[in-house]
Amino acid sequence: MSNYCDFEIHVRGRKKDCKKFYEMMWNPHLKERFYGIGEALLHDQYGTEDDYSMEIVGNCSWSVKSSMCTEYATKGREKIASIGNLSARLRLDVESWAEERGFEFQEHLRYQNGKCLVNKCHDVTWHCYDRSEYSSFEEFLKENELTGYTEDDLDDNDEIIVGAQEWTFANDRSSMNLMKAA
Repeated sequence: MSNYCDFEIHVRGRKKDCKKFYEMMWNPHLKERFYGIGEALLHDQYGTEDDYSMEIVGNCSWSVKSSMCTEYATKGREKIASIGNLSARLRLDVESWAEERGFEFQEHLRYQNGKCLVNKCHDVTWHCYDRSEYSSFEEFLKENELTGYTEDDLDDNDEIIVGAQEWTFANDRSSMNLMKAA
């Protein structure tokens, strides 16, 4: 998929409504569904019938905002789902973080019962240190106009990421967070 962005979406609400939201992400046979999603994988799910959480990872066209936050529209006889409208109708708390490396940005969105609480997008730059392209780490820093970094700052992919924010979720109830609260 061209210009795809990777996302992680946390959905919280009643179990049946969380499952309905997730099905709209991957089932092409529904009359109402999201468009532009390349992949949506259920990473984790937990909770009770009335207070349930799902963590979904995947990718979509362009950005989460452009692929999943447009107002309802129709495409033939099908409805295009919108996070905001589904959040209101199903009374869900939906939060997403996404990044797109081609256009170098991260976005953070959160809808609670249809109200947009967070809508942020900021620039991020990924600098990959390919050891076969540079004679030294200092040459890599100079060519990329980076200062104040050491090789210890490289991540597991040998990258220095400038402008990125840590993906934290206000509606996170993962088992680790539940154990800390106990």
